Amino acid sequence: MITVGFDFGTHQTKICYENVEAGTTFYDVFRFKQANGEEALTLPSYIRLCEDGTLRYGFDAMSGGQGGQTITYFKQDMFSWMASDKIRSVAEKWSVLYLAFIIILLDRRFKTFSYVVQMGMPTDANPGHYDFCKRQAIKVMASAMLLARNVFKGDLTKYISTPYSQLVDLVAKCIAAVPCDVHEVRKRYPIFVFPEAYAALIPLINDHKLPTIGPNLFVDIGGGTVDISLFTNRLDMSNGPGTPYLYYYYSIPYGLNMIMGDDFTTTHNVKVGQGQITRQC
Repeated sequence: MITVGFDFGTHQTKICYENVEAGTTFYDVFRFKQANGEEALTLPSYIRLCEDGTLRYGFDAMSGGQGGQTITYFKQDMFSWMASDKIRSVAEKWSVLYLAFIIILLDRRFKTFSYVVQMGMPTDANPGHYDFCKRQAIKVMASAMLLARNVFKGDLTKYISTPYSQLVDLVAKCIAAVPCDVHEVRKRYPIFVFPEAYAALIPLINDHKLPTIGPNLFVDIGGGTVDISLFTNRLDMSNGPGTPYLYYYYSIPYGLNMIMGDDFTTTHNVKVGQGQITRQC
């Protein structure tokens, strides 16, 4: 059985997976191929609408060789309960297109559709926000699976060569085909979502890297969001050893990009010496 940990980020996406075979568990990180043939552990959350009307994703989108325009921050807008319906709807479509590209890569790597996806979502402890982000995550991921598998049958070449003018209609149909009830969606697609502030804690606790005393404050500063959680690493066995008890969690939709901007030396009154900058990082 394969379980995929899907970290859909504002700036980059990371994927790790667990594979259980004959009682033995293997862990690994999915590697993305770059244009130069080298492998990377993350994929930029970028899409390029090229001058010829086709789309490029990740590293190919950042190269700029095909001209056109670059689309990013769609993940942040897709999960924003404060965004207008129009902005959120557009962001959903871009998110589906980007995630479908990754689903095709995963299906080709695993040679099966039968794997579980665990995905983070940027939310806080407000029940309304939690339910909204949960619906958004499951709807977009299920739509991406529909597009990658049912429409394009895993054909990456065909997917890359299909013009955006055709893709946008196909995406709309896939989104419309996903049931509104998340329980109905899960009957067809094994998708599970967790608050990003909580998901970041689990590997640290399982590896005994966090103290058992508490309460503890955990801050994960990302490119698009800052995830904060206040918790105690419980010692009781009611929910398994080392289960975190969350007092509060929150995802602030302002990450390093809002502090530093694109030019790290000049924006937002942040003064950084040239010697401190490593643009390749």
